[in-house]
Amino acid sequence: MIRGCCYCMHPGYFLVPLFATSYKIFEKEMQTLQPVWEKNTPLIRWVSWYKKSDDMASDLSEVGIRNYSLAHGRVDIKVCAVTEQWSGLKLVVPLAKRKTGTP
Repeated sequence: MIRGCCYCMHPGYFLVPLFATSYKIFEKEMQTLQPVWEKNTPLIRWVSWYKKSDDMASDLSEVGIRNYSLAHGRVDIKVCAVTEQWSGLKLVVPLAKRKTGTP
């Protein structure tokens, strides 16, 4: 079972998954990644949260993730069912705001 959050980032990869169990954890991890995102604007972040239908209590939701992301210059471009318990949103920097010269 995933507790709190987990993510991984390897040099040369621009995909960072985040599984967050609360809004507080989500917000903290998004703030932690902000400097990396500013340097690597093509970075893709998949944020996953417990589905409402799951029995896990959480204050994190699709709406909360979307609102935070929009307020911080990110947009969601895909939503998916990660598992029976987890949903996910794909967050990116809008094309018009991406730096040129990065992969």
